Amino acid sequence: MPFKDMLHGLHLSKFRPKKELTEVYISISLRYLAFSMISLFVPLYLYDKLGYSLNQTLFFYIIYAVCFGVFTPFAAKLISRIGVKHTILLAVPFYLLFFYTLHILGNYPVIFYSVPVIFSLAQTFFWTGFHTEFIRSSDHDHRGREVSKYISLAYLAVLIGPLAGGFLIDRFGFAFVFLIVGILFFLSAFFLFFTKDFREPSHIKFKHVFSKENLKNTFAYIGYGAQTMAEGVLWPLFIFVILKTYTNLGLLGSAMSAVIALVTYLVGKASDKYGGKNLLYIGSVAYSLTWLVRTLFSSIGYIFGLTMFAGFAYTFIHTPMETMTYNKAEKNPLETVVFREIALNIGRVGVLLLVILTGKFISGFWFSALAGIGYLFF
Repeated sequence: MPFKDMLHGLHLSKFRPKKELTEVYISISLRYLAFSMISLFVPLYLYDKLGYSLNQTLFFYIIYAVCFGVFTPFAAKLISRIGVKHTILLAVPFYLLFFYTLHILGNYPVIFYSVPVIFSLAQTFFWTGFHTEFIRSSDHDHRGREVSKYISLAYLAVLIGPLAGGFLIDRFGFAFVFLIVGILFFLSAFFLFFTKDFREPSHIKFKHVFSKENLKNTFAYIGYGAQTMAEGVLWPLFIFVILKTYTNLGLLGSAMSAVIALVTYLVGKASDKYGGKNLLYIGSVAYSLTWLVRTLFSSIGYIFGLTMFAGFAYTFIHTPMETMTYNKAEKNPLETVVFREIALNIGRVGVLLLVILTGKFISGFWFSALAGIGYLFF
């Protein structure tokens, strides 16, 4: 994708109606840059640096996912009271508090159970607000292309995030990276306010949330949640013993991001032209296959090759899923967003619980492979 196309319209002085997308593109890119500098390494920080057991590390993320699902309806209510952008802004101090408490966790282990709760609040405020903002700002007929643009820009930012984060952690430690991340989060929120905020009416009825129509999508969202948690938590823990250093792990994250950034825009255009379902089905098969073979070899070359192919396959899931979800959500954005996040977090909890109960990573990988079947119901 030509770089000038991805940056099209990013002139802050030329906002027109619906140009809220411009600020969304800038904001999400800065947010991804900040978050990618540290998020890939959080499971290893808990497990390797602080010495928590594997089960304790996974339980940390179970607490996070449960709270994320529980807090989402309250974030939706907040959006109707203070506005979408102010809710996203509210996430920033919770992100900073999360990184601070994570930093001091080694000296104050008593706060272990509160850290994932703080993280879930930050994520809930941000993603509930972001999805609502994007639904209202984007255009139905071109949404696949618009979704792919924000994903591409975000992953271009992620290209340098993990590598820079790993390098800086190895050289200067986690505290310095936490400071850089905090500054970037503030900037990401700042760019949202070049246009007016708005309040989205909250008409959430749980009989609608769990309606027959929505329940058809449950398996897809549960599978999506399981796979994203496995990719973000289980896979880094599994391969750390092979890659040895944070810098190598960061390079792996950057390589995957490069593939996603390059392919996503093309997938978005194809989604608008041919529809998202066929692309989603292709991606579900290819991505699930990567989970079946992830434990077969242990060489660095194999891991890099497999991870890049997984990134390629993932683009055929991520872009169509987001596009189709936003299209379904146009009539009642918050209701759809709440249902989506609850289902996603059920999947996240499920895959982690399975690994804890079996004591084997491979059970989580196989569950992630089977989770791809859920996309057939979307």
